[in-house]
Amino acid sequence: MPVKRTRRSMPSPSPAEGQASKPESTAIMSETYVQSMLCLCQVRSQLYVTITGTGGPLYCTAIDSIDSRVVGCCNEVDANDVAMRRPSTRVPFIILCRMHKERLLRHNCCPSCGMFCSQGRFVQCANGHQYHRECEIYPNKKGVCPHCGSETAAYDVMVTMNGMRRPVFIPTRKKFSKLPSAKMSLPGKGDNTKLAERPPSPLIKPDVIKIPEPSINAERPERYTIMSLYTSVKNGDLEKLVNVLACGYNANHTFRDYAHRTGLHIAADKGHLSCVHVLVQAGAQVDVMDRNQLTPLMLAASKGNAAVVKYLVRIGADVTLKGEDGMTALHMAAKSGHLEVCKIILTECKVPRTLVDSVDDGGWTSLIWACEFCHTDVARYLLDKKCDPLIRDAEQNIALHWSAFSGSSDITEMLLNEGCDVNAVNVHGDTPLHIAARQDQYAVSVLLLARGAKIGEVNAAGETAVNCCASDGDTMAALRLNAKVNELFEHMWEKTVKILTNDISRGKETNPIQCVNGYDSEDKPTDFLYVTENCFTSNINVDRTITSLQSCRCEDNCSTEKCLCGNISLRCWYDEEGKLVPEFNYADPPMLFECNPACDCNRITCNNRVVQHGLTQRFQLFRTKGKGWGLRTLRHIPKGTYVCEYVGEIISDSEADHREDDSYLFDLDNRDGETYCIDARRYGNIARFINHSCAPNLLPVRVFVEHQDLHFPRIAFFANRDIEADEELGFDYGEKFWIIKCKSFTCTCGAENCRYSEKTIQVTLDNYRRKIQQEEMLAAQTSSS
Repeated sequence: MPVKRTRRSMPSPSPAEGQASKPESTAIMSETYVQSMLCLCQVRSQLYVTITGTGGPLYCTAIDSIDSRVVGCCNEVDANDVAMRRPSTRVPFIILCRMHKERLLRHNCCPSCGMFCSQGRFVQCANGHQYHRECEIYPNKKGVCPHCGSETAAYDVMVTMNGMRRPVFIPTRKKFSKLPSAKMSLPGKGDNTKLAERPPSPLIKPDVIKIPEPSINAERPERYTIMSLYTSVKNGDLEKLVNVLACGYNANHTFRDYAHRTGLHIAADKGHLSCVHVLVQAGAQVDVMDRNQLTPLMLAASKGNAAVVKYLVRIGADVTLKGEDGMTALHMAAKSGHLEVCKIILTECKVPRTLVDSVDDGGWTSLIWACEFCHTDVARYLLDKKCDPLIRDAEQNIALHWSAFSGSSDITEMLLNEGCDVNAVNVHGDTPLHIAARQDQYAVSVLLLARGAKIGEVNAAGETAVNCCASDGDTMAALRLNAKVNELFEHMWEKTVKILTNDISRGKETNPIQCVNGYDSEDKPTDFLYVTENCFTSNINVDRTITSLQSCRCEDNCSTEKCLCGNISLRCWYDEEGKLVPEFNYADPPMLFECNPACDCNRITCNNRVVQHGLTQRFQLFRTKGKGWGLRTLRHIPKGTYVCEYVGEIISDSEADHREDDSYLFDLDNRDGETYCIDARRYGNIARFINHSCAPNLLPVRVFVEHQDLHFPRIAFFANRDIEADEELGFDYGEKFWIIKCKSFTCTCGAENCRYSEKTIQVTLDNYRRKIQQEEMLAAQTSSS
């Protein structure tokens, strides 16, 4: 035996006892063998550890992967078996205890990283070999098992340790690389100043101002008075102005006989940019006010002196100051129709967002001023800058009243397109049509009538628009014609179906959903926010991690038994056309697991993707008799077709119990842990308008797509029979709904088998109570036995 020393060398490959010494190359497997068998889990190597000295025991060097964390084994190695092993040629040799040796033989060690799959989520091939998902290899662009090279479908498994002791994870320090990490970057330097689209420009161009030298003769000085300052600025005489200032006159002198204005007021009013520049250089105050509380900026804005306005704004003139009657420079520019000045005020400096909606003492915005004086371009620009057309003045007029007053049909049309109410009334009860008729504005009157103005609306004085029109002209003829037509309309046998909006979803659905009303005067519903997928308003945790999804790697259309997603649903329940197969159980529908983002199948050809493609049917929202709004299909829907999804706000049942309106709650039918439901009262889609029916044509089915958290299924509606065009859609709200709601109202669906009508609700309640009593008795008997 060799001399024993107190040192253990590892690894120190030596020939094993009882075996002839071989070259090291013979201990390495040939390339042919590596290709034929990817892992070495069941191969015993020719290498072993030489134990020397009288030190402590030899410990296992295996590394366990437990819940994505690493822990080392602390078991002793059998001294009679110190042969070194490894799962593949890609990892170094390790010495194992008996337990890890057995697990290696069972292919429980990942060949790519060398860690044992002890606890957590791992991948298992069809042959029972386990490895990490990220350790899967792709020799031919297809994922195969790193143990056996099998291309059959692999699936995720959860491995749990059965030991009584919890492992202790020792924190390890991450080694920092000396090389810089490779990072993708954005092009350019991200300098937003280049997006301003305004090249640097001087405050004033050199050819506009050439400041001359003072020409004062010391022997015979020219006599200047303070009025010389006034006349030089008024006439734009730059040379004289410089000479006057050189004599020591104050640039801020106030001329009392001229509305207490300074030289800067006069220069700005006249548009003399060169004089403005000289006065500012001489110390003139920029925001000084005259007797009428007007600043130089206000005077320049009202006169349309764009160059002066731009100069004053860029040197810091305050655009928010209000002058006489509370008007700002923007008000004055809009009133005078100076579009360029309005653009300068709103773009050349950092103005507050509220400036465009600022009101004067009469409650008028700059938009109202533009409307009254028919400045169409200014009104269009202010609307583009998000000026609110619904702001009311002191007499509750909106901008539409003033466009009707001025007779601008173009501005009136723009305001109507921005959402102004055509029948809005002011403090006197006047609508825009009253005002247009009173001013004899024919074009505006015709436009308002065409956009739904009510000819019979009466103001506070008891006058209609016809009464307000003084002269018998074109306006009066148009008003009388409309009044006559409306009178005949009231006696028609059939009411006209009014189109309230062409798309209640406001472009959020692929196919627009028209909203119509041919029953009463109710306007389109606006008491909710249209959303196309379920949303959250509180902190609810949904497991959306892509690694938690069980997924398939089908090469076909996912309609065979090999599809893992279909197997979770017992089978793929969709046919080639995306409809439910005839064998589908409509009485007790199963949960459907569609192929998800983790699947490797073709999204276009996959049969197991239906609900995730969204709405494809054509619908119309309409007013019903006695049931509020309803939803109908505009074309034939075959049985088994996906129709729509019930979308809303996902909340807990405890939160639902505190909400006043429970008419839009859909129970998610959770049985374990915290329970949840969907509330479509505040957030929802068209499905919130589907009414109850005791003979329903829709069937709700639980579907999972982007996650597989059983607490939060998506509620998809499928046609349980053929649905004809123009037929109203309906589904059974269920007993839970009517047991509560029958105290407030009963069902009016009119079906022959109606169970919740005023006549049959009592029988339904009695049956429900008996069923509950039987369930309680059965539960008591089960617990006692």
